[in-house]
Amino acid sequence: MSSLIPDPTAIATPQALPTAAGLGEILNNTYSTLLPVLLIFLGIVAVVGVMWAGFQYLVAQGDPKAAEAAKARILNVVYGVLVLALGTTVIGLLIGLLRWGIGQVAN
Repeated sequence: MSSLIPDPTAIATPQALPTAAGLGEILNNTYSTLLPVLLIFLGIVAVVGVMWAGFQYLVAQGDPKAAEAAKARILNVVYGVLVLALGTTVIGLLIGLLRWGIGQVAN
């Protein structure tokens, strides 16, 4: 018959919280796995957005309002790609700082 009191040796000891370098390593692994998938997906979205706006520009047939709206959509896609590139760079830099340890980089 089993006892209702758990065996104290079977209780897991709590793990220490990750250090900044350990956290950077965890984030780097996650970042390097998810980033290519995210960039491919967003690249497809950007290409489709430019194609759709280009189609709308072609269909405008001289209507200045429709042509301006299509041009604005193309510019918005370009801005989105620039924000994506800048965000990717900043996140990569922050993960690199965490991975190497912020104190080690400052020295």
